[in-house]
Amino acid sequence: LAEEVRRLTPGGEGVAVAYDSVGRDTALHSLACVRPRGALVLYGNASGPPPDIAPLALAEQGSVYMARPKLHDFLATEEETAWRGAELFGHPEGPHAGEPVHVLEPTLQATLPLEGAEEGHRMIEGRQTTGKILFEI
Repeated sequence: LAEEVRRLTPGGEGVAVAYDSVGRDTALHSLACVRPRGALVLYGNASGPPPDIAPLALAEQGSVYMARPKLHDFLATEEETAWRGAELFGHPEGPHAGEPVHVLEPTLQATLPLEGAEEGHRMIEGRQTTGKILFEI
């Protein structure tokens, strides 16, 4: 993976930020893709918790920064939760009510009847999706 990422990035330097939601199986591969002074953000455990990464490994990769954020830390208060929601979905009140700051536009991969939930889960587990699956009731 890292070799292909470096082939595709200008000067072969790697990516500025690697966001890894998988964890154990991919964290070290993601780190290898990060350019010097870039960042590695580990935020998921789909394959299990990511391995411990020594500070020296970050230095050897080129002084890479690493973060392991938790959602709760960014939604600590009701006010902060409302503010972050407005960033995604629009201002809830005031002179700009309803106007989006940033627009979140999820990709809908498939719409299935609720009875098709088993098929939907197979699609997700088989990595056949790149968007959301909507189950109709």
